[in-house]
Formats: sequence, structure tokens, C-alpha cells
Amino acid sequence: MRTARAGIALTHLAALEAEAIHVIREVASELERPVLLFSGGKDSIVLAHLARKAFRPGPVPFDLMHVDTGHNFPEVLAFRDRFAAELGVRLIVASVQDSTDSGRVREETGARASRNRLQTTTLLDAIAAHGFDAAFGGARRDEERARAKERIFSFRDDFGQWDPRRQRPELWNLYNGRVRRGEHVRVFPISNWTELDVWEYIATEGLELPSIYFAHEREVFGRDGMLYAVSDHVTLLDGEAPELASVRYRTVGDMSCTGAVRSQAGTLGAVVSEIAATRITERGETRADDRVSEEAAAPLSVAVALEDELDVSRGDLIAPSGAAPVPARELTATLCWLGDARARPGGRYLLKHTTRTVRARLDAIEHRLDLEALGLTPAAELALNDLARVRLRLGEPLAADAYGASRATGAFILIDEGTNDTVAAGMVEA
Repeated sequence: MRTARAGIALTHLAALEAEAIHVIREVASELERPVLLFSGGKDSIVLAHLARKAFRPGPVPFDLMHVDTGHNFPEVLAFRDRFAAELGVRLIVASVQDSTDSGRVREETGARASRNRLQTTTLLDAIAAHGFDAAFGGARRDEERARAKERIFSFRDDFGQWDPRRQRPELWNLYNGRVRRGEHVRVFPISNWTELDVWEYIATEGLELPSIYFAHEREVFGRDGMLYAVSDHVTLLDGEAPELASVRYRTVGDMSCTGAVRSQAGTLGAVVSEIAATRITERGETRADDRVSEEAAAPLSVAVALEDELDVSRGDLIAPSGAAPVPARELTATLCWLGDARARPGGRYLLKHTTRTVRARLDAIEHRLDLEALGLTPAAELALNDLARVRLRLGEPLAADAYGASRATGAFILIDEGTNDTVAAGMVEA
């Protein structure tokens, strides 16, 4: 592999893939026990494929977990088991049936009963039982308006609750993944993808999907404008009659509440054409062979084989010979203060720069920008939303560039070690 020529253009899918792989690697390095939520649907297959690419040639370093309602499509369950075996990872199945048997949840009754809403308790119980502190999910912001509020790192308290006021700012590509005991974070690496992006990526990578994603004949019935599969898990209402139709599924899940669409799209290309012409939400899983490229450009993720035995790890910087950066233990930076508690000289924080986290001390506030007078004023402390020029002392040397020269190596965030909150965003000056 060689470094890409200046000016090489990344495709839209390549940029999305690189962002997702970066997120997956961040979680694996910062959290102790992540797990990938795997339904056997297309989005979770894409996630598993991205995880495989993120860590190749090594194994995927976390388990897959499926919350099984007991009412899933048999074709998807068979695909799920085979996929996990071929990926070489442990598959944990958290059962809603076990939750009902133990009295943790109560079965719904009636013709419209579904186990879909019971999954949350089963999921939270499984996360607690296995000690997971991060769970990868395949949610995308284009799926529904509620998803648009989710960050890529979406924090849950020790009750599994999501509080939008406690979500941390996500600045540049720097993520604060620190959690307290009992808390966990849901991570959505493909949050910025659209449904069409997912399908085009599946086509580009040649990924395999469960057969129900493609047109097939199935006995279905109509209800509330949707087509549902006839099965032992649903009861037909008066006036509902089964029919044999050519359908495919947009998503995989509980048979009692997962609708099909009429379709003749029996191939991947035909499905992509349908998706491009309409708005249909779908989910799925993938499998693909390794691919090798002769060149790469930022922000693509690459695997590097070292010629010599060197002590390098995540966060170390690889630079061209003759252009080595000069590590420094002092930084001058422009700081935007985001914390509720005021910042004062002597304050100690964690500084995250690229993929490395070091201890830092606020040595001095040189001046604050007065936005009303548009001038510089002396300041003894910083309050919420203050902009200031500061000096920081670092616990370990960092190879940082001025922000104007390189956004990737010139940006950082400060984290309060006591609360785990992101309290500042910084841009290196020197």
C-alpha cells in the first residue's frame, strides 16, 4: 500500500465507511465490554461487516447479541446462526420468552398482541447480566424523527434511560466514551447513513442477506394498510382473509408487527432500484470477502504491517520520514468552554486528541474574547460558552499541529474526570 496522491477524491460510501470504522475502533479501545446488537437484518449485517474490516486481519473483539422475541422469521434465525459461526464470534441470544417465564414482563393478549414492546426489559437485563458497557446498534437518523435526536454515542443511565439533556457534544470526530459503573452507551456507527446508502453499500461489498429481503411468494393478510405474514403468532380479525402474494420485507423483526411490501424485486440490483425510487425503511445483515486497495486517502481506515518490531499502539502517530512532528508537553489553544462549572487556572482534566487521551492542567487563561465589545479582555475564570486563549500543560507529550494546518491533529476536547462530561472544545494555536 502507498500513500494516496494529493487531491484523491473519496466516494460518498467510502467516507461513510471510514467514519463508521473509526467509531467502532473508538468503542473497542475506550470501553471494556462492548457488544454488537445483531438481529440478522441488513443494518446489523453491515455493522458486523464493518467490524470485520475494522480489525482485520485479527478477529472481531466483541460478541454479537440478539434479543429474540420468539416470534422471529425462521429464515432470519437460520441466517443469524450461520453468519455468527462464519464470523467466528460468540452469539448471545437474550430471550423474551425467558423474561415472560420469569415474570420480568407480562405477555400481551388479543389479536393485536406483540412481543416487540417487551424487548427493552430483556435487553437491559442481558446488558446487566453480561456486564456490557457499550452496545452497537444499527439505528439511522433517517428512520424516524425520534432518531434525529440521537448522537452517535448515546448515553444511558443505570436505569437504561436516555436523557437528551445529558448527551455529550460530539465535536469533530472526537468522542467521549467514559461511563460510570452501571451506565452504558448505545453506539450508532451508521447513524449518518441513509437507507439507500446501506443498500448501495451492500451491493458494492457483495454482502449476503436473508432471503426475505427479496421478492418471494408468501401467504399474507392485510391490516391497517400493511401486509402481515400468516403465522401461528397472529390471530386474524373478522374480515381479514389470507392471500398468496409476491412480497419482500423492509426490515426483520417480530412477525406479529413486521409488514411486507408487494414487490417483484428478486435481485439486489432490482431492490436498490426500488429503494432509489421510493422511501422504504429496511434493516439487514452482511457478509463479504476481504478487499485490498493500492492507495488510501484521509479519512480511510487502513491496516499497516510494520517492517520492524516496534512498540506502537492506538494513538501513536505515523509520519513520513523527514517530516516527523515535534511532540510537546505545552499547548497554546483557543478554548470554547462547555461546562456548567467554571474553569480556573490549575484545573485538571483529561485531554482527548485524535485517538489518544492524556492528563492536562489549565496553566493560564491569557485572555477572553468579549463578544459584545469584540475585543480581548483579561479573565480569571471561564464560564459557559466563553471563548479564550489558554495555555495547557500535558502529562505526556503530544504531536499536535496548529488547527489551521490540520483540523484532525489540531482539535481536542477536555473531559472532566469526575463527571465524565465534555467540558471544552479546543483548537491548537502552537
